[in-house]
Amino acid sequence: MLTFTASEAKNNFGALTDTALTQPVSITRHGRVILEVMTPQAKEALIEERIKELVFHQFVAEAAAADKNYTETGLHTNMQE
Repeated sequence: MLTFTASEAKNNFGALTDTALTQPVSITRHGRVILEVMTPQAKEALIEERIKELVFHQFVAEAAAADKNYTETGLHTNMQE
């Protein structure tokens, strides 16, 4: 991710927007990131990736809970149940 200082972003807004079309851009002030600029498509892809991660972690947690329950009780279900 490319980084612009706030002053650079102000003075080179055209370059910032051109760059943001191809990759996310961070804008810093006093060495801290204050903004990130990206296209709507990049934002959507970021959201979709985060959703996939959350769903996967939920799946793993549910599988671990089911395995623990099976280990403790010996009870399980099958496709017909």
